[in-house]
Amino acid sequence: MYAANIDFQRQEYRGSWHGNWQNFPDLGSFPQVPGATVTPILPPAPELHRQAPNSTTSTKNLSSVRARIDLIDRKNVVSAGSSGLIERLPCGNVRKCIYSYRDYEACLRDLEREFRVYKKLPQHDRLLQLIRYSPEEGLVLQYMPRGSLREHLREAAAAATTITLPERLRWACDAAESLYLLHSYGIIHSDLKPENLLLDSNSRLKIIDFSGSSFDGIVGSAIESTRFFLPRPLKEPPTVRTDIFALGSTIYEIVTSRQPYEDLSDDEVEARYSQQIFPSVQEFPCGQVIMDCWRCEIQTAEEVMIRLKAEMESALKVSDLAGSSRTASPSTLP
Repeated sequence: MYAANIDFQRQEYRGSWHGNWQNFPDLGSFPQVPGATVTPILPPAPELHRQAPNSTTSTKNLSSVRARIDLIDRKNVVSAGSSGLIERLPCGNVRKCIYSYRDYEACLRDLEREFRVYKKLPQHDRLLQLIRYSPEEGLVLQYMPRGSLREHLREAAAAATTITLPERLRWACDAAESLYLLHSYGIIHSDLKPENLLLDSNSRLKIIDFSGSSFDGIVGSAIESTRFFLPRPLKEPPTVRTDIFALGSTIYEIVTSRQPYEDLSDDEVEARYSQQIFPSVQEFPCGQVIMDCWRCEIQTAEEVMIRLKAEMESALKVSDLAGSSRTASPSTLP
């Protein structure tokens, strides 16, 4: 079930629906999605439009941003994150813009933070290409039509499609490399998970969503979801260690196509994590790497990357030997 606020004839509605983000209801012809519901919402209070202290975005810019948000063609929305919608542009890129129903200034600060992260980082195979940014237009980025790794893993599992071990380990290496890149530039992602890793045309990963990341002494607004969260007081800022814990859960999902303790409630997961009780990983490839991430026994993402590369090289050798055996076998048949 998905939910979002929908603008229609200068009134906002809260809508919920099944399916995906492309299916959200068009109120001009609603209902069009079975099981969808829509509830009117009171218009936002005028106080939300006042400029906050130390804000870098003027009231005039906020009005311009709101106007552009209202012009979004919702059929072009390909995804949504914590701070904004992702809209496909006619040029083939995507534009990340803030939600129209939240605190514009806070959302714009998150968007500006993401822009600053991209400016700090070099061009890299594990990153999207930054096209341009302005408060009025939003953040324009390279489009990855294959979507997130989580979507790919779940679709493959539902269709009983085989994903080879070397491919899974390559993704795990890509995830670790992505995090190592961020940490090398003093950036804490704060919300690492397969949903924030996109597949490119070569089936390699690119890390996304830096709107809540921390850097240069600025603590971001993001926090990991339950199964990726290192138990700690909520006021404690994210660190390299909390990112590496999330990396362990990310690798677990890459290897198994399931989140850790997926069938348990969030409360039960929190209780187990707080007691250092984690899912069994002994039988999994790179299981020890996963457990060491969870137990905070690995200090850097680089170490994770190095160990995973060794695992991948071993898996590739086994795969090559199996292929050689299959190639040779016909000559031994009668």
